[in-house]
Amino acid sequence: MANKPVDETAVVVQRTTEVVLPTDNQMIGFEGMSMDDIQLPIAKLIQPIMLGKEKYEGQKPGTLVNEMTNEVVPSSLVPLQIKDDKIMFPPQDEDKVSAFIATVASATGVTLTPEDLKASYICRATDNLMGDRFGKCLGCGLAEWHGNVKPLCTKNINVMCLFEDEEIPTVIQFANTSHKHGKNFKQAAFMSKSHLFSRKYKLSISKKEEGKKLWYEMALKPDGKVESQEEIVGYYKVLMQFRELFVRQLESVVIRDDVVPMKKDAEGEY
Repeated sequence: MANKPVDETAVVVQRTTEVVLPTDNQMIGFEGMSMDDIQLPIAKLIQPIMLGKEKYEGQKPGTLVNEMTNEVVPSSLVPLQIKDDKIMFPPQDEDKVSAFIATVASATGVTLTPEDLKASYICRATDNLMGDRFGKCLGCGLAEWHGNVKPLCTKNINVMCLFEDEEIPTVIQFANTSHKHGKNFKQAAFMSKSHLFSRKYKLSISKKEEGKKLWYEMALKPDGKVESQEEIVGYYKVLMQFRELFVRQLESVVIRDDVVPMKKDAEGEY
């Protein structure tokens, strides 16, 4: 019997094996890359005093802007982790330098040099307890009000959060005039007796004026619970994926909040 001629146009169909991606919280393709150069976006509250800087040109005062994308962030978010720290910056006004040096010397026994005052910061407590220059914060006391004397050291409340419809967390910071609102947020979140990432919040930005001074303050207002357990687990996975980067970034990156100087109010806050 003659062989059947081969149809050269025949197509050989191969059965493909279905590929299933891992279900853990790891992103694939970045395994061989160092994470040392990666940073989470930082959102900054635009103050009128900041508009003189080229990087903030075209921004609108009173908006919270992602510094990486230069875009206004969404108003709805879920907080993932809170980390407090303290940092002392050198004075920006020349006429305050002498008093600053004298106050630091009185509290710590250290007389700052001109080189110290040129640094990006004087002392920093990334764990909120122990300064890298002056030791225990409790003993230093320069982050606290003393009568009507404004603290020289700044208290910060840093929050890693996931804004609505975004997949990469962003860092927001409550400092200076917004610090009291950060304390209120922490209190409300803790009193809910639930995971931090199980509740939603809305950004609230308010305009403040005092004489010729104009500034904005940021707060977070509760906006209900995360709707499903599946969503809560999803936020937890994002937290576990980025928490080490968040902590490491706060230890290496200095976030400075540009605001107008304020006076102490009746409660000892800005």
